[in-house]
Amino acid sequence: MTQEQQTDSLSKKAGRQLLVALHEATLGKPFSDIIFDEYRSIKSPEAQALYLTVCILHRLGVHTRAGLISRVHGIPFNLFKEKLFKPLEFVVFTSKDDLIKDYYYRSRHSHIAEMVFERVLVGQQNRFDEYVRLINNLDIDYRSDREAFKGLLNAKQLLNLFRDPQMTRHLYAVANERVKNDPSLLQQEAIFEMSSPDGKLERATTLLETAHNLAPYNKAIAHSLSVLALNKANRSGTELEKNKLRKESKDIAYQLISQGTITSHPYHTLIRISLDELSDLVDQVDDLAIIERKIKETEEFISKAVQAFPDSSFILDAEAKYSELVRKHPKAIQSLEKAFRANKRSSYIASRLSKIYENDDKTDKAIDVLRQCLDCNPSDKYLNYRLAVMLMKLPEAKSSEIKHHLRRSFTQGDSNYAAQFWYARLLYLEGEFSDAIEQFKILSDAKIDIRIKKEPRGIVTAGKETIRFSGVITHLESTYGFLVRDGINDRFFTYFSFSDKSVWTSLKTQDRVTFNIGFNYRGPVALNIKPES
Repeated sequence: MTQEQQTDSLSKKAGRQLLVALHEATLGKPFSDIIFDEYRSIKSPEAQALYLTVCILHRLGVHTRAGLISRVHGIPFNLFKEKLFKPLEFVVFTSKDDLIKDYYYRSRHSHIAEMVFERVLVGQQNRFDEYVRLINNLDIDYRSDREAFKGLLNAKQLLNLFRDPQMTRHLYAVANERVKNDPSLLQQEAIFEMSSPDGKLERATTLLETAHNLAPYNKAIAHSLSVLALNKANRSGTELEKNKLRKESKDIAYQLISQGTITSHPYHTLIRISLDELSDLVDQVDDLAIIERKIKETEEFISKAVQAFPDSSFILDAEAKYSELVRKHPKAIQSLEKAFRANKRSSYIASRLSKIYENDDKTDKAIDVLRQCLDCNPSDKYLNYRLAVMLMKLPEAKSSEIKHHLRRSFTQGDSNYAAQFWYARLLYLEGEFSDAIEQFKILSDAKIDIRIKKEPRGIVTAGKETIRFSGVITHLESTYGFLVRDGINDRFFTYFSFSDKSVWTSLKTQDRVTFNIGFNYRGPVALNIKPES
């Protein structure tokens, strides 16, 4: 049908119900079936193979260079239009890199590329053959080929793709023939050996030591050495050897943190070690004082990690495991309660005890523990932060008290970034704009993972309902814009991914809109923008 006929037909059958229209148009087929049918409808076997190559790489987020296609499929550049563009004009898209004077190809979406890969390359051997062919033809002097090389040989990806570990080992052997003594490649192979059910830790040790010698300042490789030492400790047969390896792992993690890590991984390693040691203690010793010291140490690691990396899934998962471990062992809870009664100044004991009460829905007891500890130790930063966070969840809590505790939970220049963020947000909401913007500027310049800085959080609510505000778009580009709120006339940044895509593409300068207000580490942002009705 023509475009007009398609529109008319779907409108008559389904009106404005998009899901019904899709069902009618696809006869109710699963989307992956439709994508696979589309692949099979490509009449040229050569074009099918080209499309598959593009999909194998695009599912990894990598665009395929024309030169790579030419080498893999043996197609001269002058035949690209006939053999690539014509049969694939609706499923493969092109862009040009003016810097290297080469073209790049991609599928419509990485999810579609993943579907093609999974439906076409069903057997492990087929996937293995395609991987070998691509690895042998990549030219890592080109940035895109280098990214493809890294993506294809990512240890976690390969563990999911191939059940037979020998296939993965063979792929690493092929890759090492293509690229000699590449530290990142050696690291990925070592990660595979550490993670595989039949992994060889001796081989992982050799690989990582070689990689570290080649790139002594590479923090990712140093972190892998730390994880390797911890894995070896967990497999150790003697307490003496286990303690030696745990210390080795700790030393590397401490060194990475002292160098200014921008990832949560070293903290996660330290917490894992503390959890292992705490688990051993609650099973083996009856001395509550020893358990108390270990709980303090673990709590200290977690408190520092949560401040520096508040959204890290690794840290949040480790903290959840820690809470579960403590709650499952009566001796640990007894140790906490006894320690708190004896010494109400210990912020780490008070913090964990309040967390246990909070998880058991004993909010009043949790807050009481924190306040008792702060009475004895009013300047403790982490405790002030924990109390402020708890109070923020209570509708009846006073803003002035929350603000007081947030301000005492950091000093300028420290790494208590989460506390600084919530303090800056509260300043802004109370109309202290210049002080809030100054605090956000400090956070914006901090050495934090850029993804943490950009992520919106702290959406303004009234009770459990988010509040919508009105304003006018004052500036709009393809991926970002600015708008001004009615009344206060403050200015908000917004990014295209903060709103529905279909709405974003319909917006224009001077449109009146409604929106939610959230914040990231750079300041206030407008979210979920909609045209004002």
